Amino acid sequence: MRVLVTGGTGFIGSHLVDSLVSKGHEVRVLLRKTSNTKYLENLDVERVYGDVRDRSSLKSAVDNVDVVYHLGAIFNYWAPRDLIFDINVNGTKNVLDACLNANIERFVHCSTIGVMGQTGTTPADEKKPYNPDGSAYAQSKCEAEKLVLKYYTEQKLPVTVIRPAVVYGPRCFYGMYDGIIAAAKGKVNAILGSGDNYVSLVHVSDVVQGLELAAKKEKTAGEIYIVTDGKFLNLNELFIIMAKILDINPPDKHIPVWMAKSMAFLSEMKARLTGGSPDFTRNSIDFMTTNHIYDISKAKQELGYEPKIDLEEGLKQTIDFYRENGYIG
Repeated sequence: MRVLVTGGTGFIGSHLVDSLVSKGHEVRVLLRKTSNTKYLENLDVERVYGDVRDRSSLKSAVDNVDVVYHLGAIFNYWAPRDLIFDINVNGTKNVLDACLNANIERFVHCSTIGVMGQTGTTPADEKKPYNPDGSAYAQSKCEAEKLVLKYYTEQKLPVTVIRPAVVYGPRCFYGMYDGIIAAAKGKVNAILGSGDNYVSLVHVSDVVQGLELAAKKEKTAGEIYIVTDGKFLNLNELFIIMAKILDINPPDKHIPVWMAKSMAFLSEMKARLTGGSPDFTRNSIDFMTTNHIYDISKAKQELGYEPKIDLEEGLKQTIDFYRENGYIG
């Protein structure tokens, strides 16, 4: 099978490229001149230089491929809103438009559970209405997903959407990365809020599994699939498992949410004044202190998806990667 991967040098994308190459697929990766190609160096892949914001560069990228995996996006809660929407929404539209005349068999779009917002204590499935938080990132991913599905209903483009939970694993330098590094360096001595809220996680290799299955199954066009590790645990439990692997004591104190948000506000104000990035934001605190649990029955039944990496094993892999590469001692 001939495939194109956008975002193939990123965290999830590089793991997807690894997997596709190992299975003997002909893989093409869309690259910018500034892309870090570290994880492509020893792989037999075709490199096509372009940008999702440059429509003229996408024609050759999608030419003569069977499947397009669209992972190209900016994951930065503090980047300018216009830039986030230009890449995540307009960039997605440009790739979709290029695919309309390319006779592709499937367009697999990597979305996020962030488009659904918090869930309460009942696991949410794909029927939950869109409810992204106030961040430009979540809102842009929501608009991009709607656009992808619109191309299915109006243009008959064969699309499938995969919505991963919080993704972690080797090569991850966002999301859980900051918490793991801070904990390893003894800088985490308290948990936000009560810690009783539930979170959903998924190892990057299971996200790759979901993406690949979405391209294989014939009857998945126009469908959305949530992928997680299938488990529910609260924030307190997560820190206990993390502390065990790091061989440190888990935090035994709690920071009131109102206090954390006040600190985040000050951090945001400082970032605006200095042109830097805040240490954390009020949106991120909202995410970390509310419930996010999901039902993966649809992915299991229709894709044949089965999460293979449990949290303890996956965190150990991740922490070992950080240690081997000098991010923690």
